[in-house]
Amino acid sequence: MSTRTFLLFITLSILPISSSDAGQPGANYTKDGLSFNYLSNWTVDEDVMFPGAQRSLVIDSPTKSLVSIEMYDKNSLNTYPEYRKYNASLKYFANRYKNRGIYAKLQTRYPNKQVFINREGKKGLQDTQRVKFGDMVDSIMTREFYRFDTKDEIVFVTMDTTKDEYKATAAGLDTILKSFKYK
Repeated sequence: MSTRTFLLFITLSILPISSSDAGQPGANYTKDGLSFNYLSNWTVDEDVMFPGAQRSLVIDSPTKSLVSIEMYDKNSLNTYPEYRKYNASLKYFANRYKNRGIYAKLQTRYPNKQVFINREGKKGLQDTQRVKFGDMVDSIMTREFYRFDTKDEIVFVTMDTTKDEYKATAAGLDTILKSFKYK
C-alpha cells in the first residue's frame, strides 16, 4: 500500500460514510492489454509499485477503500510451491499482503477468518480481521483476493475495505471483475 493510500486510510477511518459514495458504472480503463470497467467516482492510480510485481495499479474509492491489481511473472512466481495451486496461492498472497508496508507493523494483531467465496463467477478468498492502530482506528477490515492466470503472468486482484464500506466497495469490485480482461 502506498504511503498516500495509507494516510488516506488512516485519515478517513474516523469519518462517517455517505451512501452516495457508491458511484455508477461508466468509467473504463484500457492500457497495455489490461481492461476493466470501474465506478465513475473511483480513480485509477498507476504510480504504485508493489514489491516483486512487474506492474501494479490501485483503483481508489472516493473514501478509504481500494482495489489493487498486481501482475507477477508466472515463471518466477511458480518457482515457489505456495503459488502453484490456486487456493494455496490465494492464502499465501493474502498473508503477504496483510504483512507488507508500515501499517502492518503499527497495528495490533487480532485473529483473522478466511473463507473461500464466489463473486461474479470467480473463486476468491475473503479475509476478515479486526485492525487497530492505537486510539485512532479500530475497525473490521475485509479483503478479498482473486487470481487470474495468463500465459506469462499471474494477476492478483485485491479488494481492501472496512466493514462499514463493504457493500459499496463490493459493488465496485463486481464492476471490475465482470469486465476484467488481461491479454
